[in-house]
Amino acid sequence: MKQEYKTQIDASKISHRQKTAEQQKAIAAIIAERKTQLQTAENTAMGYHEMLQEISKEVADAHCCARDHQEKLSKTEMLATKRLEKVRDIEGKVTLLQDKLAEQYVNATAMQTNIHELEDTILEQQAIIMDLESRMPREVGMITRPSGGKTWPSFVVEMSLELLAHQTPPSCISPNILTIASALIP
Repeated sequence: MKQEYKTQIDASKISHRQKTAEQQKAIAAIIAERKTQLQTAENTAMGYHEMLQEISKEVADAHCCARDHQEKLSKTEMLATKRLEKVRDIEGKVTLLQDKLAEQYVNATAMQTNIHELEDTILEQQAIIMDLESRMPREVGMITRPSGGKTWPSFVVEMSLELLAHQTPPSCISPNILTIASALIP
């Protein structure tokens, strides 16, 4: 019986070892499957971690860009405000200049009227002078100076100077004056 008992115990041990071995194999398979799942989960987590880092970097870049755009917007608003102030200042100056221009126009109109009146007066006086000159015969001859010498009238001297200014040779001035006088007084 001992033998049988030993055989039973041995069979029981073998059966127990086989069950334990099968359980260990099953557990090893589960562990291997869990390790595979864990590795897959770790790989997925690493991918998510990389994506999270990329998204975090993009968010940081977006915040930087937003700050830059906000600064540019602030500068643009400040420039626009300054330009608007300049435009308003210029508009005020334009209004002032328009008022001054209107005053100048009124003054210019008054001056123009005054000029026309003075021109009319000059024309009247020139007509009187011409009338007086036409009544007086003009003598062209030597005029006695207060010092006792004689000289030509001023218009003859001016005509001589004008001819010299136009590079007329001095020997030709007397014949030119004679030609001019004969053309004016036939």
